[in-house]
Amino acid sequence: MATAEDAVPPGIFATNPDDTGAEQARAYNEQLEKLIRERAEWNGLVQTKNGREALATLGKFCGQGDSPIRDTPENTFVAIGRLEVWLFINERLNLTDAEAFNLVRGLPE
Repeated sequence: MATAEDAVPPGIFATNPDDTGAEQARAYNEQLEKLIRERAEWNGLVQTKNGREALATLGKFCGQGDSPIRDTPENTFVAIGRLEVWLFINERLNLTDAEAFNLVRGLPE
């Protein structure tokens, strides 16, 4: 049976020309497994009432669903930074727009 390492041509993930495809495939698989574990950990947050409340508070603070445009450039930059934090969290939780909206506003799922 073919493995993931066999299916990857040498150098496809090359950062070092001396790396073989199998070494790079192993590194890729390790990163993928790490991302899957992290997503499971993040998803555990929304399984508890306290976790949902904390995420709702963060979503409000970060301006989820609001425009980041403010009265001054400085305030706009702050709002954009906060929004980037929310997007980082949302990406890990893989929430739909409706789920994120409902979470932040305390609506049922």
